[in-house]
Amino acid sequence: NRKMVYAAFIIITAIVTPDPTIVSDIILLIPFLAIYEGTILIAKRVEKKRIEREEESSGG
Repeated sequence: NRKMVYAAFIIITAIVTPDPTIVSDIILLIPFLAIYEGTILIAKRVEKKRIEREEESSGG
């Protein structure tokens, strides 16, 4: 569930950053979310191609 992952990222960035302001948390949170969402997109593409190859090899 993405909401839970986003909440976990917020908690992690709050723990990792020593600055008590929200600005440093957001600055660190943006790359975390970009990498997470990018990984999801790549996984979807790879899975789609794998399914297409399996369908072609099975003749369907």
